[in-house]
Parts: sequence; C-alpha cells; structure tokens
Amino acid sequence: MTNVTEDIYNKMVEKLNVMDLEARTKEAAAVVFKEVMGKSLGYVRDLGGTVVLETSGTKGNGESASALSHDAQFYKDQLEALKANVQGILLKQDEFEKFMRYSMSQQQSEGESPRETQFAA
Repeated sequence: MTNVTEDIYNKMVEKLNVMDLEARTKEAAAVVFKEVMGKSLGYVRDLGGTVVLETSGTKGNGESASALSHDAQFYKDQLEALKANVQGILLKQDEFEKFMRYSMSQQQSEGESPRETQFAA
C-alpha cells in the first residue's frame, strides 16, 4: 500500500467512524467514497457495482452515453413486452387445460371413454 492510498483509506475510515453504527450503510459508504475520492480521480462504478479505475474504454462522450441509455431503454421495453406476451400465453394455456379437463370429465360422466368416442364415428 502506498502512502497516498493509505491516506485515502484513513480519510474514509475517519468519516465512517463519525457516523452512527445504524447509519453505516452501503449508500453511506458510497457517499463517503465519493467525498474522499471525488470524480476527478477517474473512478467509476461497473455494472456489478464494483468501483474500478476509469480507463479509456470506459470513458465515453455524452453522445455515446445517451445512445447507450436509449438502447438500454429500448431493450428494457422489449423485455417488458415479451414478459407480457408470455404471461398472456400462460393464461391462455391454463384456460385451455381447464377446458380440456372439463371436457374429459363430461365425457367420463356420460359413461363414454375417450377411446369409444374416438372410434364411434
């Protein structure tokens, strides 16, 4: 550990120690991290929530970020539509299965077996 990283770590620990035990949440730790590290040092949060050093691959201009945000919303909407379609299919399948069970029970209550009905024609 270098002197710089040790100083940064100590600043974070000091700020967290000032807080009540109940106030020490992940969100509070994130706020402390941002206060101590700041955005200018080039750290970002990846998709898993892990803080990583921002590289040229993660740096983007506003246009690409906007395009990515637009794409993400598009695919989120697509996913929601697919979920709704699947839910509708499952409901129709359930209704069909209920109908088939009812039909089979009606045939059996009339004394016919499904085989007799099939070959009667």
